[in-house]
Amino acid sequence: MKAFGDDFLFVSGGEFEELPDGTARIAGVIENDVDSANRWDVELVFSDKMMPGAASYPPAGSPKRELSSSSYVENGGVVDPDSWHYYLELEGHLTGLDGNTGLELDLTRNGPAFQVGLGANGKNEEYGGSGWLTIEHLGNNSTSKGDINIEIGECE
Repeated sequence: MKAFGDDFLFVSGGEFEELPDGTARIAGVIENDVDSANRWDVELVFSDKMMPGAASYPPAGSPKRELSSSSYVENGGVVDPDSWHYYLELEGHLTGLDGNTGLELDLTRNGPAFQVGLGANGKNEEYGGSGWLTIEHLGNNSTSKGDINIEIGECE
């Protein structure tokens, strides 16, 4: 999100939950790693889950491979995009906190489907997810683009 900064991390209540009905959600508070007053309450909802073996798998424009080629199974690595699952729909909302109080952003899918699996976050070979977004800046009728890359781990 160029207008509001890059490199946000979950600082409170960061949670990714996949539900039996084929939906998932991400919720929590994110903070810019350079400006701690640049905080947002996040709520993302994913739907229309697509699993390997489904008709039209993988979805158009997917997978998005961002790791080095040596990470993928065809080159001796551990990451197999054929095992990833996808969410075809993504909607969400960011509500400004602290220095962003009063700001509202709506998020929708832009480009490849949100992908989930080993190496799917595009940053490392851990289990994670990534997706690409259109960000509508409510109040000033402007849009921008962004992405989300998360590691998904077990909580204790």
